[in-house]
Amino acid sequence: MNDLLRKIYEEAAVYSKEGYEVNHKLEYVVGNMIAPYTMKLTEKEKKALEDVFFDVCDKGKYVGFTLGMKCCFKLIQELLSD
Repeated sequence: MNDLLRKIYEEAAVYSKEGYEVNHKLEYVVGNMIAPYTMKLTEKEKKALEDVFFDVCDKGKYVGFTLGMKCCFKLIQELLSD
């Protein structure tokens, strides 16, 4: 089931037009979050910090998607079992 959810997630959230727009907004938000610290960081440190933020955001998006889909599947199962 996890492989199926991964494929659905990639098609829906990663490769879709909406996914592109969300990622673009995410870049803007992350940029704003680390902006106060950029003067204190080297370019290498700034890139590492951005990478950490993007990794956390990507993981959060995937976990949220899979939890939502599993909840949806359980709800459908409950409705069909009545």
